[in-house]
Amino acid sequence: MKKNQIQNQSHTFDPWLAFARIFLGVFWLYEVTIGHNWKVTHPEWVGAGAGEYVINAGNRAIADGTWTWFGWFWAEWVIPYAAFWSYAVIALQLAFGILFILGLFVRPTAVVALAFDLSVFFLGNSRIPPLFSIGHMFVLLTNAGMYYGLDALIKQKVKDLTTSTKKVIHFLLHLPIVNERTRPYFIGASVVASIYYFLKIPMMETTRFQMVSVELAALFALGAFLFYMSKMQKDTIALAGSAVRIFIGFKFLHEIFVRDVPALNGMPGWGRPEQLTEVFQIIVNQHWPIVSSIVNQAFIPAVTFWAIVFAVVQTAVGIMLILGWKTQLAAKVGLVFVGLLILLGFTRYTAFIFGYLVTIMGVYGGRFGSLDAIGTKVKVQPQFISGKLMAILLGISIVAFIATLATGLIPDGYSETMGGFVGSFIAIFSLLFFVTGYIQRKESITMIQDSPTKGAA
Repeated sequence: MKKNQIQNQSHTFDPWLAFARIFLGVFWLYEVTIGHNWKVTHPEWVGAGAGEYVINAGNRAIADGTWTWFGWFWAEWVIPYAAFWSYAVIALQLAFGILFILGLFVRPTAVVALAFDLSVFFLGNSRIPPLFSIGHMFVLLTNAGMYYGLDALIKQKVKDLTTSTKKVIHFLLHLPIVNERTRPYFIGASVVASIYYFLKIPMMETTRFQMVSVELAALFALGAFLFYMSKMQKDTIALAGSAVRIFIGFKFLHEIFVRDVPALNGMPGWGRPEQLTEVFQIIVNQHWPIVSSIVNQAFIPAVTFWAIVFAVVQTAVGIMLILGWKTQLAAKVGLVFVGLLILLGFTRYTAFIFGYLVTIMGVYGGRFGSLDAIGTKVKVQPQFISGKLMAILLGISIVAFIATLATGLIPDGYSETMGGFVGSFIAIFSLLFFVTGYIQRKESITMIQDSPTKGAA
């Protein structure tokens, strides 16, 4: 078989759906083991201190003005059994990561994960949870376990069964609960919830919960959009891609106009030069020597220039994504921008954004509900990872992994072990791209073998 036979095939979006699902699972495992909200081996989550974090987080949420009913529930049903809930949360988050990576029962897992997200929101967390929620919505709508996941294998294995077991498994794999009869109820509930949280924004006692209300209003509005449009748009991949595009555009602007102070756990925003200088100085003190030198010589002296560039690019990409105007270009510029931020040490927030920008490009998130889709048929050119690039990516992943081990990682040590976190994300994404390229080549070979004209080649 000639090499160009593989590369010239018309590739589908399926491998990028697998990318999004695996990316989501990997980041769940990352978050629970060494991320900001790490829990495995954490002294307040396991061992003699198990449950302490649960108690403290609940008490703080109640003091900061969480919803009254949630405060009552936490005080009556969670705090008295804090040790149990501590281990249960760890088990649940580990299960999310493993099941998404394997593509096993993805839809029911996504539903449980969305319910779990709500509890995290009600505790006053609003920065990272929305980025998990949009991923859960994406894999739920696309049923991403059917794309190179165990769900597809299970479906194939049980197709010839005639027992009630088949019906149960079929229900778990597909969760056919949204139909013509139930859809209006889902739309109505989502609209009401979005309006409720929007109206609660100025009424919440603290900024923490005002931010939570903003995120929940946006997510429920997006949910209403998906429920309504799913009646007319049968291409669920295009619909889900548009949802991710709009939400990530919203997050770009949110980091500009709301969270406007530059921070390593976010994005630069419209921060003042002196604020950005403080962040750059942390990078100089904590990063790999080569990056520290570059920042010290090229970024700090020209901090006003970089503040303007960061703000303009971030604003432009956000607007273009929301409107769906030149979506692929916006995603590419966004990837370069966010990739630079990750290399500089902005790793906690931007790594999620990077993964979703890849997803937008991979499934072409501008095919629906966008300016790109008005008037003319959108010309789609699926992104293909060549064999040479796969070899390079594997090499980069290995080198970055070794660099991470050499540097070391402290859980939640985004500043203290900055180089280690940067290296780990380079290793993770390089490996994810390698796996996606492998899936693409496997799919291409299958298409060639199944083609009625394969003998003519």
